[in-house]
Amino acid sequence: MSIKEPLGVVGVVCSDSAPLLSFVTLVAAALATGNTVVALASQSSPLSALHMCEVFSVSDVPAGVVNVLSGLEAPLVRTLAEHHDLAAVWYHGESDLAAGFVEWAAAHSGKATWLRDASRDWEVDDHCSGRLFAAHGTATKSVWLPSGQVFAN
Repeated sequence: MSIKEPLGVVGVVCSDSAPLLSFVTLVAAALATGNTVVALASQSSPLSALHMCEVFSVSDVPAGVVNVLSGLEAPLVRTLAEHHDLAAVWYHGESDLAAGFVEWAAAHSGKATWLRDASRDWEVDDHCSGRLFAAHGTATKSVWLPSGQVFAN
């Protein structure tokens, strides 16, 4: 038996290498489990996330459920990781900030933290998020991957 238990307000950091794909995947996973989202849009392509918020505004998603930040990634990543009002944080980005992200989240709040490195495709999961990302990632990959924003490695 599965029990859906929302965490509350969660933070997500979207990747620069696939801004639309990471935003949609992370926000959809958070919304599917009943959470409110504060998303840090990709620094290189924040308009992808902002345009998706326009889609949310004309759909059944209530105002204030999906919130987007844009700006310089490093200071905002640290702010999200250290924020005491966020119940959990997801980081989908480059390795150089990942270690700091885990340290900041653990030192200031001890909140649930999920990591996914955008360039090397590794995952560190807490609780049961791995199953959620695996199932959702397969379904969205064929729709969002050819969005014209994915870097070739």
